[in-house]
Amino acid sequence: MTKVDLSDVCFLVHVRIDTVARQQNLEIIQEFYRKYADNTQFIFIEDDGEQKITKSVTLTEHDKYIFHENDGIYLRPKCYNIASKETDRPVIVSLDTDIIIHPKYMKMTADRLINEDNLAICYPYNGLFLNLYEHTKEEFMGTLDYEDLIKYRPESKQVNYSNGKVFVGHYDSVGGCVFFNHDRYNKFGGYNPMFKGWGYEDNEITIRTRALGYDI
Repeated sequence: MTKVDLSDVCFLVHVRIDTVARQQNLEIIQEFYRKYADNTQFIFIEDDGEQKITKSVTLTEHDKYIFHENDGIYLRPKCYNIASKETDRPVIVSLDTDIIIHPKYMKMTADRLINEDNLAICYPYNGLFLNLYEHTKEEFMGTLDYEDLIKYRPESKQVNYSNGKVFVGHYDSVGGCVFFNHDRYNKFGGYNPMFKGWGYEDNEITIRTRALGYDI
């Protein structure tokens, strides 16, 4: 298997371990992306009242861990902005802990952000999010084989459609795995730190970026 070179990309991973599943997912994304890609860089920023993830992350020479002490509502946009300052790679990615996308599509997305003059944000997927049932997740955890996921693609994109292996969670998402040209991210101010929790900042940043004249 030929690995994809992601030396131009840095994954910014906001973390709060509030369930066993989230801890599992954190471990899975590290193993999966390192299996399929070389020169990965993760910056993990733990946004919690105490440190919990140190046993769940394996740092390579490229990776970093940041502890952002906060026992209130988590501050994901603020944390992404903090983490973005810890890398000099030309493409940064806000990556949720439960997102699996083949790195070859990530490489294509990063190349576009580097080569297209006005492109600020780009997505390595078509907006469709598929959720795994627990038995499907366990099967995938045993192999980390991307083929184990795509063979269960559903016939319908209707929300909550299920084929017994996966179900449709969203068909027009603009979050979860968002790629940015790092320089343009800095110029348009990154994520809006006034948002708390998660979700709405993904929509706001696209509206603001377009209003400032950048392409998505």
